[in-house]
Amino acid sequence: MFKKSKKQYIIIIIIIICFLNICKSSSNNQNVDKEIILKIDFSSIIDYENAQCGGRINEEDSKFYPPCKTFYDAGERSRQLFENNSQFNQVSLVLIILNLDPNKAPPTISLIGEKTFGDLINYCSFDINFQDTNGTRIQENDIKKKPLLIIDGKSVSRSFMKYVGFENNTLCNKKLISINNLLFKDWASTLVFSNSLLNKPYHSLDFYFSSITTIGSFKFIESVEANYTEGDLPANFIFKDCHFTNVTNIYQTPLFYMYYNNVSLEDTVIDNMKLVYSPFFLTMSTFVMENSIINNVELISNDDLPIVNMNGFVIQFYNTQFTNNKFSTFFKGYFPKRPSQPRDPNIFRNCLFNNNNIVSTSPNSFIMISLFQIMDSIYLAFENTLFSNNTVNGDKTFLSIDKSYHIKFKNSTIPNQFSSAIIMDNGIIDLKENSRINSKTTIKGINNLITIDQESSSHLNLDIFKKDCLKCNYTGGSKENSDNSYDGLSTKNYKIHTIDKDDLIKKIIIPVLVCSITISIFVLVVIFRKNIKLYFINHYYANNNNNNNNNTNRNNSINNNVNGLSDNIIEYEYGESIEGLFSNQTSCDNPYTCPSTSSHIDHISVFDKNNDTPELDNNV
Repeated sequence: MFKKSKKQYIIIIIIIICFLNICKSSSNNQNVDKEIILKIDFSSIIDYENAQCGGRINEEDSKFYPPCKTFYDAGERSRQLFENNSQFNQVSLVLIILNLDPNKAPPTISLIGEKTFGDLINYCSFDINFQDTNGTRIQENDIKKKPLLIIDGKSVSRSFMKYVGFENNTLCNKKLISINNLLFKDWASTLVFSNSLLNKPYHSLDFYFSSITTIGSFKFIESVEANYTEGDLPANFIFKDCHFTNVTNIYQTPLFYMYYNNVSLEDTVIDNMKLVYSPFFLTMSTFVMENSIINNVELISNDDLPIVNMNGFVIQFYNTQFTNNKFSTFFKGYFPKRPSQPRDPNIFRNCLFNNNNIVSTSPNSFIMISLFQIMDSIYLAFENTLFSNNTVNGDKTFLSIDKSYHIKFKNSTIPNQFSSAIIMDNGIIDLKENSRINSKTTIKGINNLITIDQESSSHLNLDIFKKDCLKCNYTGGSKENSDNSYDGLSTKNYKIHTIDKDDLIKKIIIPVLVCSITISIFVLVVIFRKNIKLYFINHYYANNNNNNNNNTNRNNSINNNVNGLSDNIIEYEYGESIEGLFSNQTSCDNPYTCPSTSSHIDHISVFDKNNDTPELDNNV
């Protein structure tokens, strides 16, 4: 039997091990050691000097600080923390803008010269909150897609905010910069936001822009980072519920200039623009748009610049509409070799191209792709994508690729306005689920493998295909075989998700704690197994005599109850499996006939004034 001191010793060991693991988990996952809260009141009349405003930046300081009157003073105040104090490694910054009425038109703040927020440096996270006139925080759900403050930038000479990172970029395990519910007006001479890191590498860096609106601001963001090396992580830029509008740009500058970033636009609108340069210029990046709209954007340059100009890795469009635009090339991309990271497919899914004016001033195609090398496992897919009512001036090829590639069409049609559909050699082209090529010339090239399912083949003239594509091979099959091969395709949406504090506790801290306790108990049992064994042996012999005296009575009682239980015993023949008793259960053995949780647009009905997709007329 254990002595009391040994029990206490074991309990102390368990407590110490658990405490050390909790401390280790907290140190590894917590993003901030200190939170700085600075308040801004643009209507304040309280004076101060040297940006001594907003709130305390040192806990031992008991002095009262009035709210800052400007973004410039708040920026100066935020940088004072690190001027004479370097003990804080992980610090977050929160700006609280006071005395706003969400039921009224947002007030306008005019910035002049360099009087902007300026450099954001040495903070792991940044966020903006708003309070109403009663001092109550305005909830995010109440201000979705609604600006609470207008910032006029026509007289500024530097960006509103510049993120410059850290002297030591390893201080924070995760960095999140969040800017929301602001309207930037007439930022025509400089950037609204820029990102230029002091050092690298960094562990994780996310920029989250929500409910941001720009009017007359043609240079919103520029993210230029140092030359990446193997193992570096790209920064993530997420735009949610944003609106970029009313831009006339006579300068050769893009709206988004990104270098080595993951860019995601969700529920975002880009409209009413006349540009001489591509609105999206991305290098060594990925680009995803979902549930978004590009409308009434005109490229007035003669250089045949595309809407999306990319020297990067992945493009993906989901449930996105491109309407009433005027341009020559939609996408022009060069896909280089990607360092040590898996490459996702390029996808147009549930997209609509409607009423666009596609001009042809050069031999460039509507979509142009150049490859660094042949990529066997990568493809370009058009799924449930509709082209309707578009005007194509002159000879225009829909898609051209300079190397062998895999192209997949699923319930999508290349309309007859394009002079030719695809230019490619030695590639693979799949036409599935009622996909069609209505262009005058189908596929230009040699040695392509073209697979056509039964549903699509009824609308295609194979003689024309064989005439256009020299030495090409054609395969077909039943609809079932084709569907199975295509539905087995798995695509990954390159969206960015962040883990909040609750997820951190559930997914990381609790599992680590439980695992540590379990391991600790197991180790202690192994160490003291001899003592435990002796304890149970002694306990057994001490009680053995009493048990023997009771066995006779217990056996008699059991024998009397057997007859009553025999009627309820379930019998099965020898060799029959236990699972056979549950044969009424159903299962889904064929994954292709199981109900699917995925959703897609089954049909899009658009009035087809140009009759470029006549097969849709019966469905209108």
